[in-house]
Amino acid sequence: MSKFIPGNLKHLTLADRIYIENELNKGTSFKDIAKFLCKDPTTISKEV
Repeated sequence: MSKFIPGNLKHLTLADRIYIENELNKGTSFKDIAKFLCKDPTTISKEV
């Protein structure tokens, strides 16, 4: 996943989107998801 790539890529991958969905189902916050994916929390909230 994007966790191992420094910096931000422009687009979320399918794997990123699946990760976001799974983590939201677990109740993980946007902030924690964003930290794992090396993205801004706003990016995660807009994706949802």
